[in-house]
Amino acid sequence: MHAPEIVDIASAARIAAKQLEEAGITQSRCAKELGIAQSQVSRLLAGRSKRATKAFRDVCGYAFQVSQKESGNKATVPQEIVQAVNIVWNGTQSHAEALAIVIRTLAVLDTNRGRRSAPEARDHRTKGAE
Repeated sequence: MHAPEIVDIASAARIAAKQLEEAGITQSRCAKELGIAQSQVSRLLAGRSKRATKAFRDVCGYAFQVSQKESGNKATVPQEIVQAVNIVWNGTQSHAEALAIVIRTLAVLDTNRGRRSAPEARDHRTKGAE
């Protein structure tokens, strides 16, 4: 069994190209930051890639990062998360939306949400015992 074909690479490429343009990032700068050739960045952003290669995912990830910085989003995403997304994301908008849903569902694993910190819980228990 082989991996399904990615049918929306052109849309992902258009989004990445727009994000780079809005952030004022040239293809040359993107290429330099990622360690790939400018001609490869050009080909990827034109949507001429047949599949979501590592380079394609890297360009899209970089475009997203610079668009977040440009938009004033002060939260920084740990590099480990960016790398994980770049490994699994197939480059399409629909897959990005599906990944976002999966990530949001992980909030149920956050056992500290809505709970007291250990010192607060300990203080609360000792106050009741007095």
